[in-house]
Order: sequence, then C-alpha cells, then structure tokens
Amino acid sequence: MRDVPFHLEAAVRRIQDAGYTIDTHRIRADHVSNGDWDTRIDVDEALMSRLAGTDTASDSLRAFASRVDAGTAEWHDIERILRTLPPEVTELKTSKHYRWCWDYQPSAARPVEDEPEPYRIPWQR
Repeated sequence: MRDVPFHLEAAVRRIQDAGYTIDTHRIRADHVSNGDWDTRIDVDEALMSRLAGTDTASDSLRAFASRVDAGTAEWHDIERILRTLPPEVTELKTSKHYRWCWDYQPSAARPVEDEPEPYRIPWQR
C-alpha cells in the first residue's frame, strides 16, 4: 500500500475489502430481474404428478393422483377434497424451498338478513 503507515495497513485493507464486498453485492443485485427475488419453486400439477409417481410417495397421494388421472379431481382441490392431507403436501406447504399457491379458502358465509323486505303493492314497485 502506498503512503500508509505500517500500523494502519491492516485497517485500510479491511476497509478496502468491505468496499469490494459492497461492489460485488451491487453487481449481483443489478443482474437480478424483478421476478427473480423469490427463488422458491412453485408447486404445480406437473410437480405433484412427478411426486406421486415416485417410489416413496404415500398411498394417499397415489390414490389422489389416480383420481386426477381419471379426471374426477384436480391437484389444486387436494386440500378441499381430502380430510387428512398426505405428508408430502404438508411438507411442501411448510417448506422454505417451495411455494404452495393453492391455499384453500372456504367461502365466506353470507350474512343472514334480519328483516325481510316490507310488502309492496305491485303498482308501488
């Protein structure tokens, strides 16, 4: 290092290394497009079919896959149809590496009307 006293060389080197690290992170951030921030894998029909086709798949997942193949169910309805989810589904939903996009939301109950509409004579309508 030029013109740096011997006792300050280590501190100056740490400062320069920190600057290089910041530059490296900035360059990497510039190369990331808007859609690349979330690196999790989306769970889709193809992934579920491949998972159900493995040797280690649970019986309940294989049974549901046969229903999907027969056309009587779809993968996104697995939470709605099955009372007990297969362990693979539970693992996918809690995993940091996969994004479960099919969260089942039960339909909101309609509010019950307290009072019916008053009777109207046909010519008042």
